[in-house]
Amino acid sequence: MKFKHLFAVVASFFLSACNGGSTPSPSHSNDISRLNNVEVELDNSNSLDKTTSLDNENSTKNNIKYAVSGDNEETKIISPPEPPGRKMSVDDSFNENLISSFSTKVYTKTADRLKNLNIVCDRLSGTILEPGEEFSYNDTCGPYNKEEGFGKATVFINGEEAQEYGGGVCQLSSTLYNAIKNLNIEIIERHNHSNEVYYVPKNEDATVSYGNLDFRFKNNENYSIEIEAHSNENEVTVSIYKI
Repeated sequence: MKFKHLFAVVASFFLSACNGGSTPSPSHSNDISRLNNVEVELDNSNSLDKTTSLDNENSTKNNIKYAVSGDNEETKIISPPEPPGRKMSVDDSFNENLISSFSTKVYTKTADRLKNLNIVCDRLSGTILEPGEEFSYNDTCGPYNKEEGFGKATVFINGEEAQEYGGGVCQLSSTLYNAIKNLNIEIIERHNHSNEVYYVPKNEDATVSYGNLDFRFKNNENYSIEIEAHSNENEVTVSIYKI
């Protein structure tokens, strides 16, 4: 109906022009006013459609974003990031032999702590456990002393912070625990930190101290598994493969 009226108004306007360009009658003025209103309404409608389209596009882009989070024992945080840690699926890696993977975020990025993580990741990577075989984190990755190339970083001793060689290696052991805990793995020994850590869910950590506290488990799967570990200044990742 709006468009039919629009055409009628336009026709009336041209008829007036053909009659010598005389001043439009009041009825013609009302028609022109209504024509302007229709044009404004159409412009607003087009503007709304464009704005809605942009909003939907921005919303889609925001929904694509993916965040992961965690923390480590060296940083005191009042409100820990959520969710701590990130579990990946087989679909994420496009590797049919991957059966589990878990990542934790690195927040404290001192040179010695990053170096310590790199050392234990290198020592852990490539570990193969046959069915029924037991694993010891300390035997595989330790000792964590100066002679082995480790630097000093923050550790917890009886709930208090201290600077010791090997600080930070517990982030890898805790990441490893979260990577294997839902498999057919028997946990033989595991200990929590004396203070809460935030790079893994609460009470899902696995602290170690060479010659004192260890993280040990047994492969109860009917197939061999291989452990791969990687770290950089942003995160630590442990992946478990069926071989």
